[in-house]
Amino acid sequence: MRWHLGRRALLFVAFGILCGTGTVQGQTPPGSPSAPLGRKGSGGPPPEPPEAKAIAQPKNEEELAAAIKKLASALAASGRFSGSILFAAGDKVLVDQAWGEADRKAKTANTPDTAFDVGSIGKLFTQIAVLQLAEAGKLKLDEPFGKYLTDYPNSEIAGKVTIRQLLLNTGGIPDAFAHIGSEVDLSTMRQLKDFLPLFAAKPLEFEPGSSNRYSSSGYIVLGLVIEAVSGKDYFAWVTEKILEPAGMKQSGFFDRTKLPATVARSYDGDKDTTAMHPPRGTSAGGLQCSARDLFRLVQAVNAEKLIGKESIKVLRELVPAPPGAPPPADDSKLFAYGMAGGAPGLSAHVTIDSKGYFTRVVLCNGSPPMDMVMGSTIRGWVQKLPK
Repeated sequence: MRWHLGRRALLFVAFGILCGTGTVQGQTPPGSPSAPLGRKGSGGPPPEPPEAKAIAQPKNEEELAAAIKKLASALAASGRFSGSILFAAGDKVLVDQAWGEADRKAKTANTPDTAFDVGSIGKLFTQIAVLQLAEAGKLKLDEPFGKYLTDYPNSEIAGKVTIRQLLLNTGGIPDAFAHIGSEVDLSTMRQLKDFLPLFAAKPLEFEPGSSNRYSSSGYIVLGLVIEAVSGKDYFAWVTEKILEPAGMKQSGFFDRTKLPATVARSYDGDKDTTAMHPPRGTSAGGLQCSARDLFRLVQAVNAEKLIGKESIKVLRELVPAPPGAPPPADDSKLFAYGMAGGAPGLSAHVTIDSKGYFTRVVLCNGSPPMDMVMGSTIRGWVQKLPK
């Protein structure tokens, strides 16, 4: 068995495949770190499902909401969609509904409050936590992470890779999570430090700052920096400083060995893949969120409840936009922005258009490209709405 920690993530660009222009990057097949996100190796969105072709192009927001619900229901009826969708126009929620089962064995239905494993969308929480500590003067983004994480096993690497480089995936730390073999017992990994033996002794893949390569390992390091600087457990910091202030009551780092009924299990086809992942999420991803809660997170960031305007601008820079992408109407808010996560049994994305008007959250307890099928179809409908 092999496991990976949601390689659809930090380099994901929402207004690419999912929101309008450009190419979304992030998920890569083995040996091809720069391949674009979508169907493996395709460089584009998944094909439009036949059910979508039977639905007339919406002419207004009400018809758009009805079309989204109709398509999700049709796909769910054939077992090709299981999850939750929240679609909003400004602060008005047009779609807030769920389909499929959270637990097939228990016959528990997904609901709008069901929390789903969001994979590498969890990196957004780590980014916010780092920026919170920077605002508080606890760390500086351009200092080597070893200044704060003094017991890192490789002092040479710790002394040359900066916090900002870890955030941007330009630090060169190898991504040990891309392909983990069955010899690794993930069930024993409950604390961030438990993951260090997977990568800490390995050399850098390139000189820091000279290239860019996705690294969930780097985000494990960031989580450890957050713990060292704050004096708090990473999970406690995120809960107290992000989830609670944002009103994300359904979200958290739930134990996968004993999930509550409010949290969906993960399925890859007929296989329950929940146990393939570590017992709980990490600073590299894997916390569980509801669609409603992710919408609350976007609203909380834009209202500056979590970080200030200048930090929001930095946050935006951590997800580079492709050439030709529409600029945000306000770069101090999460406009023209998005992140995604995907792994066996989970696929998710949250995206906001360039004007900050349409927000789409699609969370699935099924493998990629389940969320993308819905997302790219919705994006197409939005593009063709009368101006």
